Amino acid sequence: MSNSGGLEANGNVGIGTSSPATLLQIGNGGEGWLNGLTIHSTSPSIYMRDSEAGQRTAMIHLNNNVLYFLGAPFAAPNVGNNWNTFPLTINMANNDAFFGGHVGIIGTLTMNAPYVNGIGSEFSLTAQNRSGGQSEWKILNMQGGGPYGGGLQIWSYPFDQQSYGGCCNYRFGITEDGRVNIGNVPMANTIGYKLAVNGNIISQKVKVTQTGWADYVFDPAYPLKSLEHVDSFISQYKHLPDVPSASEVEKDGIDLGDNQATLLRKIEELTLYMIDMNKKMKHQELVVKKQQVEIEVLQQKFSAGHK
Repeated sequence: MSNSGGLEANGNVGIGTSSPATLLQIGNGGEGWLNGLTIHSTSPSIYMRDSEAGQRTAMIHLNNNVLYFLGAPFAAPNVGNNWNTFPLTINMANNDAFFGGHVGIIGTLTMNAPYVNGIGSEFSLTAQNRSGGQSEWKILNMQGGGPYGGGLQIWSYPFDQQSYGGCCNYRFGITEDGRVNIGNVPMANTIGYKLAVNGNIISQKVKVTQTGWADYVFDPAYPLKSLEHVDSFISQYKHLPDVPSASEVEKDGIDLGDNQATLLRKIEELTLYMIDMNKKMKHQELVVKKQQVEIEVLQQKFSAGHK
């Protein structure tokens, strides 16, 4: 063979090299530990064309540590600028595609995951942190039934499952009817709710829309209970009228919107009590002043009669 190509006794074929290190090597610079097709050049590419009608084309291209998978609906040389813009890219600049790289997809990603009897279909992601520890995350398209119901679910598994008794943790789920569950929330407890969280929630702001706000308390026809009635109710039940007891809250929880409206109603009722007491106090002050004047007049008359 010439210097531009070679056929070794071991069956390796070279194009552009006289000493191919793999079964088929294009260009100089082969690695002996590889076994298959290797291409050594600046920005190497593999070009493919479908010979059927339409003659669609595809290309795998490596450039500046980024691996591109490209496609076009035309055959060369009519492709021109009609290559799809990076429908799939793997950036290997930060080490490699598994531990430091980035995968970008433009378009639609279809994953045909295997079906697991009694569960549904699933696919797994295994992540390794910098300290070497690993954990596995599974995304499941669950069948209905069971404590967590059907729908899309995300579970975490420790890498060394034997140390944890082979356990796993339900992390997140979206049911078939659109309910969102975060944490270990049994499905039976989430019926009627669009979001269920097993744990604390932190937020900068929460807005609750509410109807039936308590401004009706200031309507003159509002039946404001007497303080004597409130006193008697508290003595008997140990909580305010129309306010849930501690045992009821512990059992059923509270509705934030309803509870805020109830608290506002009690504040407005308390305001009415204070206004009424203020009116009575002012009236009492007038009565006292009037009586004081009358006492002074009587004292003057009494003093004049004894001179």
